[in-house]
Amino acid sequence: MKFALCATALAFGVVLAPLATASTTKQSVSTFHLVEIDHSFSYVDNPPKGGSNQPPSAGDSFEFSSELRTPSGKHAGWLYASCSAVTGGQSGQSLCLGTFRLAGGELIASATAGNENGPTDIAILGGTKAYAGMRGTVHSVPVGGENSTRSNDTFRIWK
Repeated sequence: MKFALCATALAFGVVLAPLATASTTKQSVSTFHLVEIDHSFSYVDNPPKGGSNQPPSAGDSFEFSSELRTPSGKHAGWLYASCSAVTGGQSGQSLCLGTFRLAGGELIASATAGNENGPTDIAILGGTKAYAGMRGTVHSVPVGGENSTRSNDTFRIWK
């Protein structure tokens, strides 16, 4: 989840100002684990069309939803996400935006994902209701092999 270019002077000002105040504030970090189970998937192969056996090309998109469960199997919520391929081919990258809808509110997320079936690091950009003002990360690791429909998600959030 990486995306804006700024002039060097502006970038240093934007980056260093929050760092100066961040060191004086103690943040409480909450960590929890959820299991993500694929629920639905839709793929749009925009021109130039590559077909179902080809990697996405720039401009293709896909949307998906996943059920979220606790490690003991209890329903915990849903993940709804939409992704757009920004580069194509075997090593292509897609920008994804999503919402983790949990009891008590939602966590808004963004990620850059490749075509490989490996771990994905997701940025938590904010939240609603009980999660208002939250930031954080989710480390999502597919489990069960290449065609698995599950991932173990580790959430680290703070205010």
